[in-house]
Amino acid sequence: MQKSKTSNLLVRTLTILVAAPIVLGILIWNPLAFSTVVFLFMIIGLFEFYRLTNFHDIYPHRATGILVASVMFILMTLAALKIIEGWYLVFIPLMVSLLFVAELFRNHDNAVLNLAFGILPLVYIALPVSMVIYLMSPVVTGGHPHWHVLFGYLIILWSHDTFAYLTGIYLGKHKLWERVSPKKTIEGSLGGLIFAIAASVILSLFFTELTAWQWAIAAVIISVTGTFGDLSESLLKRKFNVKDSGQVFPGHGGMLDRIDSILFSAPAMFCYLFLLNL
Repeated sequence: MQKSKTSNLLVRTLTILVAAPIVLGILIWNPLAFSTVVFLFMIIGLFEFYRLTNFHDIYPHRATGILVASVMFILMTLAALKIIEGWYLVFIPLMVSLLFVAELFRNHDNAVLNLAFGILPLVYIALPVSMVIYLMSPVVTGGHPHWHVLFGYLIILWSHDTFAYLTGIYLGKHKLWERVSPKKTIEGSLGGLIFAIAASVILSLFFTELTAWQWAIAAVIISVTGTFGDLSESLLKRKFNVKDSGQVFPGHGGMLDRIDSILFSAPAMFCYLFLLNL
């Protein structure tokens, strides 16, 4: 068992060491290039979600869902980067109605479930992932470099996830939410929180958009909401009776397994920054 844990930890570590610098490098290089990477992550996550629903004879209109999610992401990204005016976002609710229209042309017994699970990934995946782009938007960064806040958010999030995993492996004894995720422990969550706060304090020395206290509060928000995002994805996987959403990242599972913390923490971080009025 210990050998298996060590092997899995090595694979996870190598994956992070390769993927993280690439993602952060693209973020620093160009906001549109980074947005393209995030868009691809979203599309892969949507396909994973649709695959999970198909296992239970639920068949959302995949093509329409991908189209609506894509338009939603593109409009929100262009508005976030001030390439288009914000009023273009009024077309998003209209696009959602396409899922209902598409279902009218089908002859499925599970029409209501198809619609429900067609709309769910838009709210659960597409919208939160789109909010990641707003973390480098002038809306929250003001006159500061576009990548500083988002860079800090990602470092805090990854610090929490990594050290929650490590602390849970070596010190975890008390289950956090056994009914949903038997492997997650209270010790792991606390370890992740402590290291996230430590990372935020270090970040405050370099990125002065936020004070040390504001970064620390951000770390708490990211850790708590990220944990609930993780648990929520675990709940979905348990109901769908699968271990991982896919096999995109060695040692990490699928795309949804990798971005589950983002789905709750990115919108929460945006609200926090917006209220701070950077």
